[in-house]
Amino acid sequence: MKTPIVIISALLLTTACKETTKEKDGDAVTASASRDTAKAAGGAEGNQSVSTTKPFDISTVPVSDKELGQFPYFGVPENMVYQEEQNKKFHRSYLGVNGKLVPVEGRTFAAYVFAKSRSSSEFEPLAFENNYDNLIKSVGGILVSNQKIEPEEIERVGKDELFKYHSVADIYNEAVKTYAIRRVDGEIWVQLSFHNAAGNIIVVQKGEMKPTAAIIPATEIKKQLDAAGKAVLYIQFDTDKATLKPEGEKAVTEIAKVLSADKNLKIAINGHTDNSGTEARNLQLSKERAASVMNAVASAGVDKSRLSAEGFGANNPLADNATDDGKAKNRRVELVKK
Repeated sequence: MKTPIVIISALLLTTACKETTKEKDGDAVTASASRDTAKAAGGAEGNQSVSTTKPFDISTVPVSDKELGQFPYFGVPENMVYQEEQNKKFHRSYLGVNGKLVPVEGRTFAAYVFAKSRSSSEFEPLAFENNYDNLIKSVGGILVSNQKIEPEEIERVGKDELFKYHSVADIYNEAVKTYAIRRVDGEIWVQLSFHNAAGNIIVVQKGEMKPTAAIIPATEIKKQLDAAGKAVLYIQFDTDKATLKPEGEKAVTEIAKVLSADKNLKIAINGHTDNSGTEARNLQLSKERAASVMNAVASAGVDKSRLSAEGFGANNPLADNATDDGKAKNRRVELVKK
């Protein structure tokens, strides 16, 4: 009667060995899948991709001296065309970097890319991807990130902010590929996304905005107030904030000079924006900026009872918001004589 016990023991041992083998095989499959996933997230193999396991540092990218030509540097692939091109002297784009939306400001080009025939069925996503990937890397570009942006990250930045600086990239539905090119004279960022019917590209030459509006001296402010009952000022604030830049603080000094010279003068400080972003956000921002100027003037020694602040958002434009120059004219502060 010992024989059945031996057989059962052997069967149990065999089964255990098989389970152990399965676990080992499973570990091998999981490890292989992890490597494949990491490879996909990191993009192409070799020296032209950056690990997504660490925060990205532009200083890790080798400096390129390859010839680039004129902005936006990259032409459209054969049998494809750009559509709804945007070419802005200074703009903010939110680019996907390791699952985060990172704001990059500077000269910006953006466009949708379609098949030349305009037929969605004739668009070739692989040709789109490979053409740009090879071209960007040929001038020293590094693939920084290749992944979808999660809803939590979109919520962190805020839909109002993303709407205000809307770009062609469909970050809500598609994965985005982001590249960086480091040069002696600065950084260039490129973002691609695509699906079966079309693609899009964003190119940002990172840089600071060069202020073009001069500070109006106190004498000119007084002249405008006397002649028209109001003075139009282009006061510099931090982007999408009510914080005065150094140039803005100088403008406040000139306003305070006018009020200090005429103790009977009372003014309303009215904030205005362009039509970028939502109506609610523009209204709030205009109110905050007007209040910021009023508080700064009061801090300069002017009795606050002589001042008031109000914001009107984009409701009273001076120029057409369809152009960058028009938008710049509409982002203003008006001093209105009471």
